[in-house]
Amino acid sequence: MIEKTVLEWTYQPTTYFEAPYSHSTSDYTIAVEDGKVTVTLVAPQDSVTTDLLRVVEGQVGAIFAGRQLQTHRPYKLAGPATYQHHANGRKDVAISLGVAEMVVVGNEVDVVIRSASGEIIQDTKAERVAEHARFLDLVAQKSPDPLLQSLLGSYSAAVNDPANELVHLCEIRDALAKHFGRDSKARSKLNIPKSEWRRLGILADAEPLEQGRHRGEHLGDLRDATQGELDEARQIVRNWIEKCALSLP
Repeated sequence: MIEKTVLEWTYQPTTYFEAPYSHSTSDYTIAVEDGKVTVTLVAPQDSVTTDLLRVVEGQVGAIFAGRQLQTHRPYKLAGPATYQHHANGRKDVAISLGVAEMVVVGNEVDVVIRSASGEIIQDTKAERVAEHARFLDLVAQKSPDPLLQSLLGSYSAAVNDPANELVHLCEIRDALAKHFGRDSKARSKLNIPKSEWRRLGILADAEPLEQGRHRGEHLGDLRDATQGELDEARQIVRNWIEKCALSLP
């Protein structure tokens, strides 16, 4: 008799999440910590159904896509292995060789401020971890939505293809305009300032940048985007993706 069904992925680096993360649904619980993703089904299944496995894989993938949005760092995700725990102590395993891989780096500097009595007034790491978990919960909940999948896919492409980063980031703006019918409707629906919408267009289309969309119009006069310009474009689309996720039913 099967007492517990567990799906398990491994990921590198093991420090990709700076704190344990968990997400629960009525069918399973996802736990992410120390290089391992463990999904425990509420009701054991002798053979995990294709539909449920597809949903679980979608949520795990969305959580890592959301984390990549937060960190712009490399990761490798492998699995899942399916473990069946029996009442007699036997444990069976079936292993998938699927591997996902993403790219790039960043740093965080944290501050803890205490009062004279030692009470914590501000802990930037704790605040960031809580905010990141809130966003990952949102992405996991909305993961079946095709628009959100498309936006996260474009961001992943920007990470994996840095030579064309601004091309892929601007795909996010194009996808929003197409989904809502036109630019103005997308801006209105998601409360995006017109200046912000135009700024991404300037970086991706107008500036003579190697990572931009219209390099052929600036032959012989191209330059690499500065780190500041890339950071600005990334932050703009991160905000848009979160606003979009919040707007989804």
